[in-house]
Amino acid sequence: MSCPVRARVRPFEGRGAWQLGSPCGFVGVIDYWIMVRGATPVPGPAPAGADIRDGAEFKRLEAEVRRVEFDCPSAVDWGKVTTRSLDILSRQSKDILVACWASYGLFKIEGYEGLAVGLALLREMVDAHWEGLFPAIKQEHARIGALDWLVARLAPAVAETAPTEADASAVVVAYDALHDLVRQLSGKLVDKQLTLEILLRTLQSCYEQATCTLVTATEHAAEAVLAAERAQGALADPTSPGNQPHRI
Repeated sequence: MSCPVRARVRPFEGRGAWQLGSPCGFVGVIDYWIMVRGATPVPGPAPAGADIRDGAEFKRLEAEVRRVEFDCPSAVDWGKVTTRSLDILSRQSKDILVACWASYGLFKIEGYEGLAVGLALLREMVDAHWEGLFPAIKQEHARIGALDWLVARLAPAVAETAPTEADASAVVVAYDALHDLVRQLSGKLVDKQLTLEILLRTLQSCYEQATCTLVTATEHAAEAVLAAERAQGALADPTSPGNQPHRI
């Protein structure tokens, strides 16, 4: 059995979901309303919003996140962090550090499905708002620093959390989003050193296993459909041995 090299994610027409399509025809659906917050403009004249680093809301959020450094990851209320971060990204500012906090929080509370959503959110934000997002484009080191923060915490967490078969679709979506993000940033950053590639390598083995899981599931489903069609055809065929009258 051969496994697909890449799978792609595309909008699913008529529904609020991402549709995962693989070369072997498997389709899975993951809710995407959080993902699109990365690309959706902030209300007001500036699509990427304003710099909120000096605001009280950002400082409260930062203080909560920094507990991961001084205490431990379990000391942080990641549900609160995720909710506040997504609210800032939707209403106030396309801040890459806030997006990284949201991505890590989504993984902490939702596992691989959360990881898929968080990485897709980052990808969409970078794609749509690179010139205007915060920190400002001239502060490239600060943007890279935000991504480094994410990788330093997410890569070990992913390595310690083996995905289940039920996570297969989400793992493929997450890998696809991260691969696209690395490609985008490689073309935008002056400093080409990206620690995101460490995370990509960490996800690689999970991705390979997930694609094989999806191929196997697709093959089994196809075999079941074929068997059902053959059985139905046999019942409808009057010349089938099972449909011949019994002689007494």
